[in-house]
Amino acid sequence: MLITKQVLDRFGACSNAVREFENQYPKGLDISGLWGERGARDETWQRLLGDEFLCKQIGWAIGVGLIPARITGNLRFADLSFADLSGADLHGANLSFADLSDEQRKYAKGAGAIIDEVVVNPLPEEAGDERGM
Repeated sequence: MLITKQVLDRFGACSNAVREFENQYPKGLDISGLWGERGARDETWQRLLGDEFLCKQIGWAIGVGLIPARITGNLRFADLSFADLSGADLHGANLSFADLSDEQRKYAKGAGAIIDEVVVNPLPEEAGDERGM
């Protein structure tokens, strides 16, 4: 699936976000990996959540049905520092090694995210070389 300006307009995206999207992705954004094999799903979620602009739009995109609500990708080492987790149900999620600051967790909980049983472990020094794709 290719997300384009036309798709965003159809889903009612705000004009500022559409302009920014067009600047960053003039040929559109391919998210077909979200429906592929596990490796493709993992790679696509890492790409979406690793982009400062896109990760701020994830909650909206899931909320309007533009992308699937079920995240089945591996988010190990994901940097969620800019992700909008408003309303997210992270109950039982394992975000080991994900960069999710105390400030971000407080904001997410205050915005309605369920994070009671989320496992958040600090990044071990020896794992530093494994980061990135």
